[in-house]
Amino acid sequence: MKIDKAVVLAAGRGTRMRELTAKLPKPMVEVHSKPVLQHILEGLRNAGIGDLLLIVGYRAEAVREFFGDGSRYNVAIQYVTQMVQDGTGRVVELARDFIGNRPFILAYGDILVDPTNYQRLVDLSDSIEATLTITRGEDLSKGGAVFVNAQMDVVDIREKMQSVPGIGDAGHLDQRSRLEPWYNAGLYAFRPSILDFTAKLKPSPRGEYELTDAIRDLARSGKKVKALELAPGARQAINAAAGAEKRNAQRNIKGAVTLVDGKEVWVSLGANNGFAKGDKVKIYKPVEKKNSKGDPGIRRNFCLSQRRLWAC
Repeated sequence: MKIDKAVVLAAGRGTRMRELTAKLPKPMVEVHSKPVLQHILEGLRNAGIGDLLLIVGYRAEAVREFFGDGSRYNVAIQYVTQMVQDGTGRVVELARDFIGNRPFILAYGDILVDPTNYQRLVDLSDSIEATLTITRGEDLSKGGAVFVNAQMDVVDIREKMQSVPGIGDAGHLDQRSRLEPWYNAGLYAFRPSILDFTAKLKPSPRGEYELTDAIRDLARSGKKVKALELAPGARQAINAAAGAEKRNAQRNIKGAVTLVDGKEVWVSLGANNGFAKGDKVKIYKPVEKKNSKGDPGIRRNFCLSQRRLWAC
């Protein structure tokens, strides 16, 4: 069955990102000149998803005002507000009416993947109850550890695992799975049956309702839950992506740009998210930036907001 619905979790603030999320929710931070959430929405749309539910929370108005009803992106968007941040398991419950009896994609609004991965998920085999994406090379203490057998069936999944030994039931795991857990990449395809298990969730030791607990219970109920490996290097968490852009934006070069009035100034390169609603912004004409060797570089507009100059 081809999936045509998606639920996107976009309620997070991103407390570790400090000033980048002071006025915006985490999924609205820009990477490559677009909000991360726009990259995700366009990837889902291009894979054939036309009906989306955005779960919003912190600074929800920023998401609603930017995307509206989705018509600008040729999709239909609905919204539900998560009032209490009590875990990803609860978030799925908020989507119950939207899901109905249809399979759906579940995506985190702060994780970028190669758009081809959405296309790989939308064709859900009749024999499979759920698919979750996995990857290598991530810190298992910061996300879910996924254990699979040789057929890539999920046999166990644990949230924010601190150590490998002793995790999972030995009776359910082969040696390779026990020694080499995968990292949960945060992109899923589910049938509505996942709701039977999220409804039964109890708070974890962290005090949250964990989606990973529901997935583990689904797999152990006899339903087939498959793991799909993302292409190498395809996953990019917003913290890393936005952090890199922020570092580039903070590299100030004195005398590198000459404005139309001939004055030389300090310039923050690469930033295009330096404005808040209501700021008074002056747009300068395109100017030429010279590189470190004195050769001409690209020509760009510069904007002055609150006595700060940004490339825009």
